[in-house]
Amino acid sequence: MSAIVCDALLASILILAIVWVNADSPYVTYTPGNCNVVIGAPHGGDEKPTSIRNRTAGCLVGTGCIYNHVCTPTNATSCRVVTVKDFYTKEIAENVALKLETQHGCKPHLIINNLHRTKMDANRDREEATFAETDAEAAWDTYHGAINQALATINGRALYIDLHGQSHSEEWVELGYLISKSRLISGSFSAHISSIRRLSELNSAIPFDDLLRGSASLGMLFQQAGIVSVPSPLVADPGTAGKYYRGGFTTKRYGSRDGGNVDAIQIELPKSLRSGTACLVNGFCQKLADIINKFKVMYY
Repeated sequence: MSAIVCDALLASILILAIVWVNADSPYVTYTPGNCNVVIGAPHGGDEKPTSIRNRTAGCLVGTGCIYNHVCTPTNATSCRVVTVKDFYTKEIAENVALKLETQHGCKPHLIINNLHRTKMDANRDREEATFAETDAEAAWDTYHGAINQALATINGRALYIDLHGQSHSEEWVELGYLISKSRLISGSFSAHISSIRRLSELNSAIPFDDLLRGSASLGMLFQQAGIVSVPSPLVADPGTAGKYYRGGFTTKRYGSRDGGNVDAIQIELPKSLRSGTACLVNGFCQKLADIINKFKVMYY
């Protein structure tokens, strides 16, 4: 059994008495925390109940898509859905949460979707996420209800981490702030279009470029830990040929781009940090916990 699985099992044992599972859906677990960090793992679930039909392609209507199992004809080009699981992100989230609590005294609020992405995608809007399947809708509502409950408990400045996995050949950690690759390359961005707008407003003496990818950034902390990330001082942008995810539905929904006190960052982990040797993965979890804590201490 790998070290990461062992740590995840230990985490489950330690928090068993206080894990909350909403009666509306058995497929989501919420572990309340004691600090102003929230971690979500929307794509690491394994469960594939037969009561929920698989998500397939939607239907193109005009210039938009609708997603259900009734519409015809489906369009797998314009209205395709992603159903690939982000392997080990659930276990990494549990591992990092345990380390934050036991080593740094910050027990993050932890929300995990246990459904496989073929059944429900918690990082999409409700229609695309569920295809109007009753049990999938209940799970989506429960997942986002848990995030809202965590943020209501904090009731103030908070950092939301949306944890994902990707298989891009660059093998870097992608930090998503809702700023597109083209804007990172051109430099045509500002805090007002980012999911960390509030962070910038409260630290107005720091140029936003420094908060995003300079000496005051999360990317700098990854760089200091020996991990390549983008954007960061070392890799300011992905380049025209580089792959990069800028952040999705959940980062938009809970981040501060449109106001509020919650900053959201999507962290996309490369395959090498999720499915390498147990030693490598476990070592990365320690580094990630330390990085999140340092960022929290700096700004939250």
